[in-house]
Amino acid sequence: MGSGELGSILEAIGPFKWAVLVSLLAVVSGLSIGLYTAVTGLYPKADVAGGEYATVYSVGQRLFPITIPSTQGAVSVPIEGKVNIIVPQYVRCPDICHYETLIMKSLMIKLFQEDSLDDVVFVTVEVDPWRGSLEEAGMYIKESTASLDFTPPWIWVGGDMESLETLYKQLGLSVQLDSSTGLIVHTAGFYIVDRNGVLLYYVKVEDEGWKNPGKVADVLEYVVNDALSK
Repeated sequence: MGSGELGSILEAIGPFKWAVLVSLLAVVSGLSIGLYTAVTGLYPKADVAGGEYATVYSVGQRLFPITIPSTQGAVSVPIEGKVNIIVPQYVRCPDICHYETLIMKSLMIKLFQEDSLDDVVFVTVEVDPWRGSLEEAGMYIKESTASLDFTPPWIWVGGDMESLETLYKQLGLSVQLDSSTGLIVHTAGFYIVDRNGVLLYYVKVEDEGWKNPGKVADVLEYVVNDALSK
């Protein structure tokens, strides 16, 4: 992927081209509903405000560390001693992933203002291992966060199919390549892991949440602070 193509993708993040993106989002959301159910059907809902924007599920499952290549070299995920905010994404995604980036940026700003950024790490898990590369992921992170006045702790892991598949299984993350469209149908949302490697929450973004990234960030701020307090 060249810088021009990446720039075109990132243009959609800035001016919120809702007409195109919402149409694509509706298609992929429809395809993904079974994937959401596979994850959320096993866990109880947490009593967290903002349910019209995002639903929080309590998990409480310990994750076993996976050593995997990342944009910052080989890392062990979940990253020890930090609250991990894990997000499935891919650079070529036409819709959901870029909305997640907007949500992440809003949350980054909130945590920066609270002086909590040093205690967290944002971890994107690559869901297009067939075409994605850490080089383009690094470019995406750099360009996506260029407008911030600080450098957020955001890494992207991928490049190793075996390690990725192991991580997918631990998270209950479903990933499917639609060969007819080139789209990746995957479980979307946010996984909140505490400092001890326990997956505390899975946060599913609702339809209204995709239209209101800041509202979803409010929900995430609450559960991340809860994880930080443990």
